[in-house]
Amino acid sequence: ETFVSMRISVLSVLLAGLACANALGLFFRTSWAHEVSDETLTAWFSLIAQGRAEGPGSPYYVEFLALQNIACNQLDPIGPPCNASAPTRSKQALGNSSLPYGTIWEADLAKIAKYFPLFDRVYVGTLWVDDWNPWDNASNTQAAAMQASVAQRFLQLYPSVPNMGWYVTEEGSINQVGETLTSSLAFADFLGKTTAALQALRTLPTLWSPAVTTPFGSYTPRMITTIEDNLVKLFDRLPFPIKLHFQDFLGQSVTFRFPFFYNYSAAFTCEADTVPYYQLLQRVATRAPRLEEVKVNMEMFAERLNNGEHGENNGANIINASPSEIALRKACYDSHSLAVGACWALPHWYYLWTYANATVYQPY
Repeated sequence: ETFVSMRISVLSVLLAGLACANALGLFFRTSWAHEVSDETLTAWFSLIAQGRAEGPGSPYYVEFLALQNIACNQLDPIGPPCNASAPTRSKQALGNSSLPYGTIWEADLAKIAKYFPLFDRVYVGTLWVDDWNPWDNASNTQAAAMQASVAQRFLQLYPSVPNMGWYVTEEGSINQVGETLTSSLAFADFLGKTTAALQALRTLPTLWSPAVTTPFGSYTPRMITTIEDNLVKLFDRLPFPIKLHFQDFLGQSVTFRFPFFYNYSAAFTCEADTVPYYQLLQRVATRAPRLEEVKVNMEMFAERLNNGEHGENNGANIINASPSEIALRKACYDSHSLAVGACWALPHWYYLWTYANATVYQPY
């Protein structure tokens, strides 16, 4: 009886936490459209369609979609690469041996574009820019031009997406960017040139999702002030407003081992890290109006390392987070009035919910 009561209590927290995530958005990597079966892709978006039909009170309600990247690149291992051969375990071969750098995955976009009307907004990313160096002004200029080229091609393919926004695919570590004035001004140059190039094509809301990568408590109060001041200088220099949904790093700092062990010993936490970083960035937004929105990218995954190495194409991989941990984290964010924004990522969200569906939650 005690065990049953504990199980019901934990599941109640799980379902309450996930169900209250009504206003969140979800990231989607465009290449997933060919890396899973059509049946799986349909199932993912059908659950969102159900939530949209039921309205904001539905546990499946998702407000917006963010496409991380829509074109191939040569160097970055999280791709998708320009070699169009199907990845290992891919369900569908693409049919071409290679594509030019920066080529949009048109077949993948065609599969998911029909779902765009489901969302209040669809933020469109571009690509990971090969050899990008934010500390080199010329590299930032080249990166902006490359992103604009991909974005322009997207607008040619889909000229009438009424709910569209831009997403800056390159990420970075927002706390490390703020550690020095040099790095802050370097990213101001990159973001300024990128947003200007995108806005020149079409004036749209713009989203960026860097990570926080250092435990907040490892900084002295003086260093926190330095980071805040430098980030104010960064956002003050931008020519256009930008929304920032920062990665909470609670997925990237959790590791997983088979058969079923989540290791939280080195993990970031809501109260020790996300809350104070959120408060820091809100102070920056108050002082720098170009930073028009601060929300949390609630990571819904954990990482299975390969001999201690992170990654996705090197034997390491990303798995779904523990559902109870996600629910408790979301409850913590709600209790501290932290707004949750674009979360990584749609497949993890789907499998968190289908786990609940397969166990206790009815009628869903």
